[in-house]
Amino acid sequence: MTHNEPATLLRDILGFISGLVPGMIGAALGVFFQGALPWTQRILQFTVGLIVSHYVGGALVAMFPDWPTIVQDAVKLGIGMSAFEGARRFRLAAIEVAGQAPKDLWEHLKSLFGKRK
Repeated sequence: MTHNEPATLLRDILGFISGLVPGMIGAALGVFFQGALPWTQRILQFTVGLIVSHYVGGALVAMFPDWPTIVQDAVKLGIGMSAFEGARRFRLAAIEVAGQAPKDLWEHLKSLFGKRK
């Protein structure tokens, strides 16, 4: 191990953490604006906001590399703020579709096999 490796490792760790900061701030603001929530919901909302901001924001930054750093950070902050609400809406829509699917399948099967005489 050369004496440059710890400095490189520390620089890489700090670079990773600094990339998470806009998403952390956005997720914290999302929790703050959500109002009175139980602690489990707050932790879940913060975690979802941070993870979605990191991956979706990273994908957008990779797609548009010419954006200035301040715009990249603003996008990650916005994603972090709104990620939990989007996840909740997606979950509710998925539950509705999953609840309707058996009835739709049954109606389709009745229409296929019910016409035989």
